[in-house]
Amino acid sequence: MIFPLLLVLPHTQSLNLKALGLVNKINWPLYQNIVVSSFGEGTLIPGSLSSINLKTIDNMAKNFMVHPKEHIAWFVESCSDLELSKTLFFFVLLQSLLIKPKDEDIYTLFECVFPILKAEWETSMTAGDASLDEFKPEVLDWDCSAFFNELLYVKLRHLNVKVMICIFWRLAQLISVLPSDILLRDDDKWVNKIRDLFVFFASSKLKHTFLEHLHYLAAQCKISPPRLLSKFFTDEGVTAAVQVESLQCYAFLCSLSQDKWKIELLAEFPSVLVPFASDNQV
Repeated sequence: MIFPLLLVLPHTQSLNLKALGLVNKINWPLYQNIVVSSFGEGTLIPGSLSSINLKTIDNMAKNFMVHPKEHIAWFVESCSDLELSKTLFFFVLLQSLLIKPKDEDIYTLFECVFPILKAEWETSMTAGDASLDEFKPEVLDWDCSAFFNELLYVKLRHLNVKVMICIFWRLAQLISVLPSDILLRDDDKWVNKIRDLFVFFASSKLKHTFLEHLHYLAAQCKISPPRLLSKFFTDEGVTAAVQVESLQCYAFLCSLSQDKWKIELLAEFPSVLVPFASDNQV
């Protein structure tokens, strides 16, 4: 499998460069335009490695975005054996989300990417691969190149968790910029997807790492925030964790004191009382 060899690392750079030199001979859309200049036998300086990796990832991201639904299954299969393959895949996904898709393509991208990321996250949590008690919010705005140095000293499983957190952040941002007419036209479809994302963040064992994500979804997406949250107060079967996070987001919105939400938040206040009237109070 040539895929994981495309990420150049100091201790395997000779093999990596040979793989990059051969990749254009493979007739595969994801590998198009991956070109690396010819280097001598000497050791490359770290800056050169980062530059090569960024170019490779950027080209793969552009190729992926042409037909994401068709390529995602190949990525999943390619990542089944090696953790480094997952790292490269997550880098490509993160870079892909920096390439703004057409508005009508956002739903397709979200639909094919989110279930896979969710499954990978849950697998990582089950395996105990993450310990992010000191997760720093500024990491959320990193691009993949900011993680390259961590390849040298951080366990790949831990690194992959951090990159996934950034990918989820980019997904939330992507949804937030959807034009209002898209949300009105595909109302139920998008409301359900945004609620799915909210439930995932609120239910995570590392929900403290998703606090910014929850606040961003509640405050920035074009759907009325009270409308987004009220379902979690009033519907049966909502878990205690999701109710707690939705109530905290409601309190967060109230603290912002934005005029455009005041009347809506006040109108939804009776629904806030529902969890407190339940026999199973959160």
